[in-house]
Amino acid sequence: MPLRFGMLGCGYWARHLHLPGLAVHPGVTLVGVWGRRAEAAEEAGRAFGVPGFADLEALLAQVEAVAIALPPDAQPALAVAAARHGCHLLLEKPLAFTTADARAVAEAVERAGVAQASFVTRRYVPELMEEVSAIAADGPWERAHGHLHSGALLPGTPYTDCAWRIARGALWDIGPHALSVLLPALGPVEAVLDCQEREHVTTLRLRHRGGVLSETTLSLHAAPDACGETYVFEAERRRRTLTVTLPPRPDSYARALSALCAAVAGTAPRTSLDADIAMVRVLEAAEELRSRA
Repeated sequence: MPLRFGMLGCGYWARHLHLPGLAVHPGVTLVGVWGRRAEAAEEAGRAFGVPGFADLEALLAQVEAVAIALPPDAQPALAVAAARHGCHLLLEKPLAFTTADARAVAEAVERAGVAQASFVTRRYVPELMEEVSAIAADGPWERAHGHLHSGALLPGTPYTDCAWRIARGALWDIGPHALSVLLPALGPVEAVLDCQEREHVTTLRLRHRGGVLSETTLSLHAAPDACGETYVFEAERRRRTLTVTLPPRPDSYARALSALCAAVAGTAPRTSLDADIAMVRVLEAAEELRSRA
């Protein structure tokens, strides 16, 4: 039986990725859309042939799972409410803006016994994750340099009116993507050493397990010829470069949905939110350092 899904959120990301993905996935039946503005929820639902809900509780009562596409300060409370209703969760990155909120989601998931999947894109690119695992196996490394530059906040893009991206910047928007590569490749972060922002470029310096150092630059204002994602891992007489090329986002989203459906069905193990909490912990500490600079 397909999993009955509700959509929480009706902004650009919901309308252009989540809702189309939910509408076509064979393991899912899209039931309805809830938004913080009733008229927007009705409009988004109408585009996909389902009702828009003004009452969150009414939607949660009709579904078995929800996808959330709302800012990271709104996601935790909605995820906790949905879990309490027994709904499985497809979550967005970052999980929250504070470690406390991220842990609250994890505790709600554990108490309710529901499954979850976090749509951190790179986790659902099997070839990339295989390469990251191979890099980890080739360790230990001494240092790594990351470069993840995007033009997402250049004039004319869909995100130029996205308040949380503008306020929080690349650290919180694409920082989770960099961490989804660096943490499995180099190990957990023992200390956030520095975080500075100059001319729309954020530089994040970390010390990982065993003293491995990483330095990553992040930007949402890069010109087209400066956009890209590359990681260089170095040790004495060894060097390995990872250039990230991503498939179309709908492909990765379909894999995330399939992973959640498999976890609900019991045909795949359920995952924890430990890695997502670790990300938020790093980002929160980095934000504190950046605010002092």
